[in-house]
Formats: sequence, structure tokens, C-alpha cells
Amino acid sequence: MKTKYTLLAVLTGFALAISSAALRAGDDKPSGKPGKPPAGQSAEARLEKLKTDLDLTDDQTTKIKAILFDEAAALKALRDDTSLDRKDKREKMMELRKTYREKTEAVLTAEQKAKFEKLLSERRGPGGPDGEKKRKKD
Repeated sequence: MKTKYTLLAVLTGFALAISSAALRAGDDKPSGKPGKPPAGQSAEARLEKLKTDLDLTDDQTTKIKAILFDEAAALKALRDDTSLDRKDKREKMMELRKTYREKTEAVLTAEQKAKFEKLLSERRGPGGPDGEKKRKKD
């Protein structure tokens, strides 16, 4: 009887070890915040969208790629900065985004700038940049 319990315990432990290893092996997602791609990947995706939507030239693509990757690195450094509180980080993040948006616009033609502004306003949605919904005045 004691042998049966020992065998059962060993088999149960073995089954748990195998299932645990299988679960770990199936986890292909990178660690970090769920749904958040790594900064470089996000910049690459943004570049591809801008390239398509704004019909960027090769020269513009090269320049904007550098701008987007610099922005991603600066934003990551800001997020990782533990000396700032949430409000200060938000303010600095908004300043960084404004600076990099201006750098991007400097590379674009007038027609592309108009399209770029339209893309930004669509992305912001009805709340605008400050996040407050605009209401009709009665």
C-alpha cells in the first residue's frame, strides 16, 4: 500500500513538472507590459504607417526613422526615470512628443504636413490633446 502512494506521489510530481515546463515553453511573448511592443518595434510600425500614409521618399524615410527611434529611446529613458513623479513624467513626455513631432514636420512637404496633422487629429479622437471631450454649449 505504501508503495502505491509513493508511486502515485512520484507520478503526480512528474506530471506537474512536465505541465509546468510545457507552459513555460509555450510563452512566446516578451516580458514587460502586456500589449506594449518594445520601443524599437513600435517606432518601426509607426514609420511604416507614415511611409504609407504620407508617401514618404527614401530620404524622408531615413530621416524620420532616425527621429522616431530617437524619440522611442528618449521616451523609454523617461519612463525608466524613477526620480520623477507621474505628473512630471507626463509633462516631460508631452514636451518630448511635441519636439519630435516638430522635427518630423520639418522633414515633410506642405501637403504631407497637412496629412500628418489629419492623422494626428484622428488618433487623438474627439477628446483632443487634453483628453477632455468637447461639449456643445447650450
